[in-house]
Amino acid sequence: MTHIVQIVVDGVAIGSTYALVALGFTLVFGVVGVLNVAHADFYMLGAFVSLWVGTNAALGTVVGVIAAVAAGAVGGLLIYLIVLRRLAQDQVMAVFIATLGLSFFLQNFVARIAGPDTVAATPLFQSGFHDVGGVAISDAQIVLVGATGVLAVGLVKWISLSDIGRSMRAVAENGPLARMVGINVAAVLIVTIMVASAIAALGGVLVTNVSQTVSPFLSNEVALKMFIVAMVAGAGSVGGAVIAGIGLGIVESFAVAYLGSSWQHIAGFVILVVVLMVRPRGLFGKVARVG
Repeated sequence: MTHIVQIVVDGVAIGSTYALVALGFTLVFGVVGVLNVAHADFYMLGAFVSLWVGTNAALGTVVGVIAAVAAGAVGGLLIYLIVLRRLAQDQVMAVFIATLGLSFFLQNFVARIAGPDTVAATPLFQSGFHDVGGVAISDAQIVLVGATGVLAVGLVKWISLSDIGRSMRAVAENGPLARMVGINVAAVLIVTIMVASAIAALGGVLVTNVSQTVSPFLSNEVALKMFIVAMVAGAGSVGGAVIAGIGLGIVESFAVAYLGSSWQHIAGFVILVVVLMVRPRGLFGKVARVG
């Protein structure tokens, strides 16, 4: 029994990793209506900026985390100004290719500066382990899972209760009509992308605090899980992304424990196929509004 609980605990920590990067992706997908392939690269960028500013420049952990979040937000703004505002939302392939190109650029730009290899990252704090009934839980895992929950709840409340959140819901429902009633759609899209990219950057910092390693090509694997979680949850479902992400992490943890590490990535795609066969809109997706 203790072994099973340990697998679940490790799976929740892994799933929180997926949920953090999927939160912003599904937010952008739901509001802006585009698949921003480069979103996962802000996860990687946040980890490196925190490392460069907080550790290499010796400015401290807090400054490093703030710099990482700011870099994510500014990066999201630049993606909107350079790419997304120049392309129509219905140009799906054009947006996909453009953001894919940005993803390659960001990865190779960071690799040019830091080198292509995986490097060690200094943890945000000294993390110890707690033995709870024979189950090992680290402080870094607790912070990661706790931060994921706080971010998810805070994001849902912000979207539900704030003025900008209500505007985001209006734009997601019907952009042209929202523009007709006086909502500044461009401003809503900018805020959405900046917030989503900042969350991804913070996620990269928190996950690096657990793994203590980072690579310029870290986002390649994370991007696949981001797509799986977003599709399983359903477009625009922030709470669903957290549930789907943690669920995926637990399934992968069991797959590795009982079937071998080669099944870790296969498990996610099996879940995706099964869910989409039963519910093409995802577990928490809504029927698209036409007109």
